[in-house]
Amino acid sequence: MRLFVAVEIDEEHRSKIVNAQKQIAGEALKLVEPENLHVTLKFIGEVPDEKVVEIASRLKSVKMEPFEVRIAGMGAFPNETYIRIVWIGLEGPLAELAAAVEKSLGVLDYIKKDSHEFSSHLTIARVKTRPRHLSQRLEGMKNIKIGTQIVDRFFLVKSTLTPKGPVYEHVAEFKLGP
Repeated sequence: MRLFVAVEIDEEHRSKIVNAQKQIAGEALKLVEPENLHVTLKFIGEVPDEKVVEIASRLKSVKMEPFEVRIAGMGAFPNETYIRIVWIGLEGPLAELAAAVEKSLGVLDYIKKDSHEFSSHLTIARVKTRPRHLSQRLEGMKNIKIGTQIVDRFFLVKSTLTPKGPVYEHVAEFKLGP
């Protein structure tokens, strides 16, 4: 089973993000489907099915109060001149939640520790071919403001890769708070 841990984007903000996607759309981009918009806290990768219960049990140990994130700003990875991913930023304690998730799973030797620092972002498009004028479109969207959302839960998600793109399915839900 291919797994990751994520925070979902609520319906209100998802529709605003879809509108932002339309403003940058072009044949060179593969837009992330609205139902697949999420913030990855931890990519776990392929694990045997029998390990899912143990992973979910470890994730239940994550303790954090619900918090607010501000969804704003647009940019690109790895940079504005060589664009592979288009993202929208999130401000708030998502890095703390990602660190708590990482720590909870750290005792499981079959899950690799993240080698890169957590980047609080939401992927909204991937580049298929060299895009023309995308840098200019992104420049105009750099300061976009989507809104604020309460994060009160996160999910263990199964990812099934298909020719039409990934299909995500919640395996477990974890509520934040006491």
